[in-house]
Amino acid sequence: MTLRELFYKFAKDQRLPCMELQLEPSAPNQLCIYLNGANGRYEGHGLFLEEENLFVFYVPLSVMVPKEKRESFSAYLMDLNYGLKTANFYIEESTGALTARICQYMAGADWEKQELMERLITDCGRTADYYYPEIMKRLFG
Repeated sequence: MTLRELFYKFAKDQRLPCMELQLEPSAPNQLCIYLNGANGRYEGHGLFLEEENLFVFYVPLSVMVPKEKRESFSAYLMDLNYGLKTANFYIEESTGALTARICQYMAGADWEKQELMERLITDCGRTADYYYPEIMKRLFG
């Protein structure tokens, strides 16, 4: 199975609506699911680089870091990321958009890739949800 097919299977098994996104005309299509957490509902995006066997999953946090806070907030994220085991946070320098991301080369049998993908999606979603209140508090008091 392709990584895209494994993602569809995960969404179907978890009964999560899954839709295709074309964010930029020249960018590859992504698949989108919605994850529920204790602190909110999050949109998760799957990106599949099939030739490289690379799976990328990210959760946009729907918050823009104000320009005047980006430098100090980037330092906070660097410290935070240092302690994280799998997912990490990324701030887009030009826009201030904040995302939780995870990226992994996928190897093994389909069932092994499926298990790994499920763990990666869950870890990224939980990381975004767990740190969201602290991030909002640091940004907006």
